[in-house]
Amino acid sequence: MDNILYHYTNFDILESILKYDTVKNKEICFWASRYDCFKDGEEFKYGLEWIKSTLLDHENSLGRPKEDQIADFFEPSIVLSNPSLPKPFVVSLTVRPDDEYMWQSYTKGKDVGMVLELNLNDELMNIATVDNKQFFLSLYNCLYDLPELEIWNLINFQYCYYVYAGNIGNSVPKFFCLFHALALLLFFCPRIKQANYKKENETRLILGVPDLEWCNIFTEKSEELGVSKEQIIEGLKKFSGNRMVNVNSKDIEQYVSDIHQNPHNDKWYKELFLPKAALKGIYVRNENLIDKIKEILVSKNLKDIPVHLVERCY
Repeated sequence: MDNILYHYTNFDILESILKYDTVKNKEICFWASRYDCFKDGEEFKYGLEWIKSTLLDHENSLGRPKEDQIADFFEPSIVLSNPSLPKPFVVSLTVRPDDEYMWQSYTKGKDVGMVLELNLNDELMNIATVDNKQFFLSLYNCLYDLPELEIWNLINFQYCYYVYAGNIGNSVPKFFCLFHALALLLFFCPRIKQANYKKENETRLILGVPDLEWCNIFTEKSEELGVSKEQIIEGLKKFSGNRMVNVNSKDIEQYVSDIHQNPHNDKWYKELFLPKAALKGIYVRNENLIDKIKEILVSKNLKDIPVHLVERCY
């Protein structure tokens, strides 16, 4: 079943997005922005504040001992000032190619703006996640409604707590707390948006990337927690399902270290790769761009990708 979503961008970076003669299933490359580097720097802080404000009640309802609770770790000043904590990297998507608000907000205007149509169904996401070893890659709708968040949050915490405890058995409690905190920071926090952005109908490709310092989770950290590297790898596999079936500690260290800094603005990003089968079309509002885009598509062995003219936006 198709899952069609749209990414607003500009013509001048099309050639950098579309790769030629590259590694199989890595023909499309986005620069996923580190979440705390967004233009709206308050967005990440808002998610942290919301988690902190609700997490304590949920942890108490689960009967989690005080020494195992993690709510206080989500104090925004602590997270944002600690360079060793992990940060999510994000590519933003939405549900329509003809949204006037999105054209004005996320392109350089109708003369040079464009929209990529992507099919991110389960099969293609599995290729991007497993085959490309982007094993912390997820696709989530943003959450804008706080009552909905309350319900989702409580169910998720209960599920994680009981399922993880059942799978891991008698593992060290700190081991569970570590991965629970990581999951919330990397995958849940970047879903939360303020209600006044609801009209964006945003879905996000999220790459959870622990900071470089977290590589030592497989060395010093494992000793502190009283578990072996193998136990940590097995814990990660159970935590993330089939996306880490053939993963070892070297794969994780490579994944963690492969981040970059934009030379133009010093913002951090990570390359996010998708298979070429994910690209289904390109939309423009300037008819003069159509032939230029088709020329690039031919040069990238993507000549069958249609280019559409958006005649009206709403």
